Amino acid sequence: MVINGKLRAAMVAQFKAEFDSALLYMSMRSWFEYNKYSGMAHWMRIQSSEESEHAMKIFEHIMNRGGRVIIPTLAPLKTEWSGTLEIWKEVLAHEQKITASINSLITVADANGDRMSNPFLYRLLEEQIEEEKTAECILDKAEVLSKTDIGLITLDRQLGERMATGSYL
Repeated sequence: MVINGKLRAAMVAQFKAEFDSALLYMSMRSWFEYNKYSGMAHWMRIQSSEESEHAMKIFEHIMNRGGRVIIPTLAPLKTEWSGTLEIWKEVLAHEQKITASINSLITVADANGDRMSNPFLYRLLEEQIEEEKTAECILDKAEVLSKTDIGLITLDRQLGERMATGSYL
């Protein structure tokens, strides 16, 4: 079944949002590296890679359904933050925005009778539940631990233990 035009357009927008996420997290990685938070930079490197993977899954879904992806221009990136706490607040807000966007995709798929996309979209949504929970957990820790240098060192060390395929908190 060929993907519906409205759903294809919405999925291309989500493809762009996922790559925007990957680049945002790479920008955050750069900030962390520059400011000597190698563990947080490591966490962002893995997160950026995961967001790129999500984008490519969306790309493949569209292509496998007979659609075409016209590569959109990516958004300008934020490059400066006041500190680690600001970054983690932004990560949580960003993940919540991506979740809302995927929920909108499901609404578009349902409105256009595209049940073939639902399993794929619900898998993306399941991943977002984990992404939001993780971001919220890190933010909670950052709010407590960022009050002292040793706290930030502890959080940095914890986040540096993240594995690309497993749990890290």
